[in-house]
Amino acid sequence: MRQFPSNEELPARQVAAAVGQQSVAAGSDITGVVQTGDGSQAFVVQPGAPRTPDCVDIRPGLNYIPMRTGLFVGRSEEMTRLDSALSKAGQTVVQAVHGLGGIGKSTLAAHWAVTREHGYYPVRWINADTVDDIEVGLAELATDLEPALAAIPSRSTQAQWAVQWLATHTGWLLILDNADNPVDIEPILARASGGRFLITSRSAAGWRDAVTVALDVLGEDEALKLFNRLATSAGPREMDGAADVCAELGYLPLAIEQSAAYLAQNPLMTPLEYLALLRDYPGAMYGAGAEGIGEERTIARIWRLTLDKIADRQPLASDLLRALAWYSTDAIPDVVPGALFAGVSEPPEVNSALGLLSAYSMVSVDRKTRTYSVHRLVQAFLRTPDNEDPHRTQQLIDRARSFATHLHLALPGTSRDAQARHTWDALIPHIDHLFGQSELRDFGEVYVLFSAGGYLIDIGESRKAIKYLERARAGCLDFLSADNPQTLTCSHNLATAYHSVGDYERAIPLYESTAESRRRVLGEQNKETLVTLTNLGCAYSESGYPEKGILLLRFVVEHGDSYRGEDAMTIRRNLCRAYQNANDLESARSLGEEALVVGVENLGPNHPGVIRTRHDLAHIYEDMDDRQAVIRVVRAVLGGAYEESDVTPDMLDSLHCIALMSLGVGGHAEAAQLLERVVASASELSDNGEEVDVEHYRQSIALDNSSNDGQRNGVD
Repeated sequence: MRQFPSNEELPARQVAAAVGQQSVAAGSDITGVVQTGDGSQAFVVQPGAPRTPDCVDIRPGLNYIPMRTGLFVGRSEEMTRLDSALSKAGQTVVQAVHGLGGIGKSTLAAHWAVTREHGYYPVRWINADTVDDIEVGLAELATDLEPALAAIPSRSTQAQWAVQWLATHTGWLLILDNADNPVDIEPILARASGGRFLITSRSAAGWRDAVTVALDVLGEDEALKLFNRLATSAGPREMDGAADVCAELGYLPLAIEQSAAYLAQNPLMTPLEYLALLRDYPGAMYGAGAEGIGEERTIARIWRLTLDKIADRQPLASDLLRALAWYSTDAIPDVVPGALFAGVSEPPEVNSALGLLSAYSMVSVDRKTRTYSVHRLVQAFLRTPDNEDPHRTQQLIDRARSFATHLHLALPGTSRDAQARHTWDALIPHIDHLFGQSELRDFGEVYVLFSAGGYLIDIGESRKAIKYLERARAGCLDFLSADNPQTLTCSHNLATAYHSVGDYERAIPLYESTAESRRRVLGEQNKETLVTLTNLGCAYSESGYPEKGILLLRFVVEHGDSYRGEDAMTIRRNLCRAYQNANDLESARSLGEEALVVGVENLGPNHPGVIRTRHDLAHIYEDMDDRQAVIRVVRAVLGGAYEESDVTPDMLDSLHCIALMSLGVGGHAEAAQLLERVVASASELSDNGEEVDVEHYRQSIALDNSSNDGQRNGVD
């Protein structure tokens, strides 16, 4: 049992002395009001008010949701996820909805809170943009719960009272809207565990203990439904072009709402007329709201606020986003951002910028394909100058496009390996989008088109290469001289593209002028000169002038001492074909056999180029009706030790043709063996993702079997 002291045991009266000006000393309890200091204030709280938070119960009329949700469409999956997460019992639930500004986060949260029978009360909406905004919202909750608190002028005290009330009660739902910095709301989350939190945020980062929902744009049908409902709110009207408007806006909910409200306010305007305004005056339309909808509900305002926050934290992120705005919307390869800022920023800084942009949903990341995407309307917005927006001045936009053209630093140095081809294929759509029909501004931009054109020729896309190389050659003539080696190379490649599609009328004159310039600038026996002469000779031969082709190609063989390996074999094959086109089969046979010897000695018997040379020779033997020579070619191929994994699609076609020639001259056994190899190689290529028609090759085996059956039955 606790012992209380007797009178003798009580301590003597304490003597206190005040120290310092305007100070007060108390030797015992003070029962009145003591006031000191020049600026001091005294607040006298009447007995019984305000009550402590744990003594204040809920009452009717406490809900506060400032948004109307009658125009809500779609989002059934996201609504279900909120149902699931916020219905869990026995634990603190923090649900964070994040996404691009204007994607509909706040609308989703409000619609869920208003329409679902969730049982939470009160439901309070607090703007969480800043710490001050959060304090204001909490203070309003406090005074709604306990009106006597309005007499206390300290908003901080009121907010703390509200947090204590949340901590001592259950069953409430607090919606924290636009909480972009988790640190700002952490004190509330840590103390109030009896209710539920529904958070909307532009940022996807930092929600470690929250169940998150990432919002994407509306589906096409949902966007059109929202647009039509808003635009026709005053009655029926012409809606032709509505789907085009929604597509142009990238199905972004806020942009759909903004444009439809503008139409509703302008009853004589059609969606197609609005679309024309959007394309001709994008800057004005991004900021154009309608009567009754404040400018804070326009994409111009929403995205400016987001860009403010990004620029404050890391200016490089703003520069990077503006540069990415010049590319195609989707699948920007991960090699691009680092290349754009090489020499300007270190890789860790670029990675940090990408992380920040991803956190604010200004870029989307596809981890599987290692690519980035930027919403098309964000891109258009960032390419549109507005001198009233510090993030979109003409100077910043021009600077961003200059960074975007640093794409040449991301170009692979080759097109021969699979990884390089994959990178090239990923870059081509962005090269298309970046340059479009705009004028080339420097040789760096010319170089990108020139390099892409060369790659397209390598993969057989010569028609598309022509478009690139025509612009690249014009750019070379603008920024360099006509005799500059880069200009001459571009001219040669363009002539090659014309040649590849059979356009000899444009290929031959361009070859001729390029050959003449290379002779003059580089010398007649320079290898690049010989390359152009080789292509010109082939073009002559193929277009009906084999004698002119033979003269040039013989000159190349006689003076091509610098050629080695496959090139040495190829120049002889070219002359062989020219003789064949001239119907000089003996000379063709001699050059073909010489080319084969050179190829085998330098490359081995199983090299794809050697196989193609055997294929050419087999055709010559067939034309000469030398059946035994054709069969010798087939046997030589069958004696090769190549593996199926070494066979390329081009090589597969050569082997297939050799087998068919063997079949045609009676070499059925050899043809059957080779066709089996062809089918096995085709199957392996198909399994590895190559586009190979395996069934086409199998049908050749059936043809061979049918031919054998005919011979056994005496059919000629």
